[in-house]
Amino acid sequence: MLDPHSGRLIGKGRRHGGLYVLDELRVSDIAASTSTSTDLSSFRLSLSSSNFYLWHSRLGHVSASRLKYLASIGALGKLQISDISDCCGCKLAKFSALPFNKSASVSKAPFDLVHSDVWGPSPVLTKGGSRYYVSFIDDYTRYCWVYLMKNRSEFFDIYHMFRAMTSCTDTPQQNGVAERKHRHIVETARSLLLSASVPTEFWGEAIRTSVHAINRIPSSVTSGLSPFEKLYGYSPDYSSLKVFGSTCFVLLPQVERNKLSPRSIICVFLGYGDGQKGYRCYDPLSKKLYVSRHVVFLEHIPFFSLSSDTHTPSKSELTNIDPFGADNDMSSDCNFENCRDGDAFILANQSTLDTLEFPSHGETHHFNLSR
Repeated sequence: MLDPHSGRLIGKGRRHGGLYVLDELRVSDIAASTSTSTDLSSFRLSLSSSNFYLWHSRLGHVSASRLKYLASIGALGKLQISDISDCCGCKLAKFSALPFNKSASVSKAPFDLVHSDVWGPSPVLTKGGSRYYVSFIDDYTRYCWVYLMKNRSEFFDIYHMFRAMTSCTDTPQQNGVAERKHRHIVETARSLLLSASVPTEFWGEAIRTSVHAINRIPSSVTSGLSPFEKLYGYSPDYSSLKVFGSTCFVLLPQVERNKLSPRSIICVFLGYGDGQKGYRCYDPLSKKLYVSRHVVFLEHIPFFSLSSDTHTPSKSELTNIDPFGADNDMSSDCNFENCRDGDAFILANQSTLDTLEFPSHGETHHFNLSR
C-alpha cells in the first residue's frame, strides 16, 4: 500500500480469496505524510476555497457532475471548475448502499402519482421535538415536499392536507422512488450538519434545506431539468442560495432596537422561508428564530466554529460590525395567528423551530422558542 501523495510504502498485505488482508500499517508514516504533503484547505469551506466549492456547499454538497452541468449551462454565472473530492462533509456523510428496486410507475403529468414514505424515528429530537418526517414525491417532476412530525400518527392529517393542496387523486405509495429519495435527503442533510459543525438537534432544518436544494438540481430522471423547472416551467433562482450553518447578520425589527442599540444581530443560517423570499436565521442566545430577507452573510465562517477556531473572528468581535448602512423600515413583527401565507396554515398550531411554515412577504418575523 502506497501513500498517494508521497509515494511511500505505508502498509503491506496479502490477497486471501476475493479479499485483501492488511498485515501491517505504518500509522506514523501516514501522519507524517498528511502533515507535510496534504493540502487540507479544500477539506472545509474557507476564504481560500474556490467558487466551485462554495457553490458545492450552497447546493447541499451536490455531486461534481451535477455542479459541472449547472456551470456548463451558465446557471451559476462564470464558474471555473475545480477539485472538490476532499470535501469533509461528503466524506463523512455519504455512503454506498445496495440499490433499491427501480420503480415501474409511469406518469404523464404532475400529481398523476405521488410517492410517500415516513422516515424515523431519529435518535435525536429536533429543537421543536420532532422525531420523524414524511416525504411526498411527485412521480412526474420528482419535486419533493417534506413535513416534520413528532409522532407517526400525524401522518394522516398531513396526508389529507397535502392531498387537498395538490388535488392529487392517486393514493401515495411507498416504493423505490421514495426510498431512494430518503437516502438522498438524509445524505445531503448529514453533509450539511457535519461540514458546518451544526448540532444534530437542527437535523429538521437540515432536512428542509436539503429538499430545497435537491428540488433545484438537474436530474437525468427528469431529462436534465430540475424538479423545480419541471413543475413550474421556469428555471429556479440560484442567486439566493447560501451555505447552511454559516454566520449571518439579521436586521432587527424596529421594536427590538433603539437609536443607540445595534441594528443587527449575529445568527446562524438554517434555511429558507416559504416562497424563497426570506432566510431562516436562529439566535441560540435568545432562542429566537428570525425569518427575514434583510440578511448579510459570511458564508465562509461556520457559526458554530466561531468559539474554537482561532483563524476566524470571535462572536464578540463580529458583534461590533454593522453590516447595514441605513435604517430600513420594512421589518415587522407577527404572531402565530397572522403568520399565514400559502401553506402557512399547515402546522401553524405547533410553535416550534422546525415544523412551522413561515410567510414569504419579506418581513422579519421572530419567535421566542424558549420552553
